[in-house]
Amino acid sequence: MPQDFGAALDRDPPARRTFDALTYSNQRRHVLAIEGAKTPETGDVGSCIATAGTSYGGEREPRSARVAERAAGRAMSRPRAAAGGGTVVEVAPDRLAPWVNRFVVRNAGLAALSATPSVVTVRGGDGTTAELAVPYAPMGLTDLEPVEALLDHVTRVGALGLVLVRAGAYSIGACRDRVVLSSTTDRRYVQGRTAAGGSSQQRFARRRSNQRRESYAAAADAVARVLVPIAGTLSGVVLAGDRPALAAVMADPRLRAFATLPSRTIPDIAEPRRAVLDEVAGRSLDVIITVRPPAWSALDGASTMA
Repeated sequence: MPQDFGAALDRDPPARRTFDALTYSNQRRHVLAIEGAKTPETGDVGSCIATAGTSYGGEREPRSARVAERAAGRAMSRPRAAAGGGTVVEVAPDRLAPWVNRFVVRNAGLAALSATPSVVTVRGGDGTTAELAVPYAPMGLTDLEPVEALLDHVTRVGALGLVLVRAGAYSIGACRDRVVLSSTTDRRYVQGRTAAGGSSQQRFARRRSNQRRESYAAAADAVARVLVPIAGTLSGVVLAGDRPALAAVMADPRLRAFATLPSRTIPDIAEPRRAVLDEVAGRSLDVIITVRPPAWSALDGASTMA
C-alpha cells in the first residue's frame, strides 16, 4: 500500500474501517484504482478517497465493516520476543489483510511477497520481514496472491482436535471454525513440591511422580475416548499447555494416529478448564507472524549465501 494512501485512510476513520474489512484482493483493487487516478487533475490520494463515495463513503458502514469491528476485540495477541531476534504475534484470520497492509506502510512499502507451502514472507522496503506461518501446513500453491492463498487455506481447515494438558488437569475437545463442538475436562491431585529433606523428600518425590503419571494416563484415556474415533476427520491438532506433559500424553500408543496430523503448540495457557479450552479454540486458526528487523534479515541472507 502506498504510504500516502495509508496516511489518507488514517485521517478518515470510517474509510479506514471499511477498507480494513475488505478482502485482500479487493483492497488491492481499490489501491490500484486510486493509484491510477493520481493525476495532476485529480490531485493527491486524499482527494481521491474523498471523491470515492461509492467505495469508501456513505452514511452507514457496510455490514462487513461492523462485523469486523466487533471481532477486533481479540484481533491480535500481545507481541512476544522471537528466538534469535524479532517479535512474534498471533493475528486472527479476519484481521490478517489489514495487518499486512499496515506492515507495508510502516516499513517503506512492499519490496517482495513470496510463499512456500509452510510460510508466506513479506519484505518491506526497509528490509524488515514478516514470516506468516501457514496454520496446519502444507498450503497448496495456486494462482492466488500469497496472502489471499493463505486466507483461502485457512477457510478450508476443517475440524481440529484440542489437547490441553498440565500436571493435574486436562481438557480435551474438538472444534470447528473456532467453536468447541465436544469436550471433556478433569482434574487430578498432584502433590506440590516439599521442603523436607532426606528420606521424606525422596518419598514425596516418588509420590508426586506417581500422581503425575496417573494424571497423564487419565488425559491419554480422554484423548483416546474423545478424539481417536474422529481422528480421520480432523484437519489437525492443537496441543496446549506444558510441553513435557503433552509429550508424555501423546506418546501413548493409542494416539499414534495424531503423529501424522498437522499440529501447532500453544504453551502460554492457564490450568486447563472449559473456559481455557474455548480460548484455545478461538486461537486455533490464528496466523503466527514473526517480524524480523532489517539487520537480522541481512545477516540471515548472508549466512544462507555462505
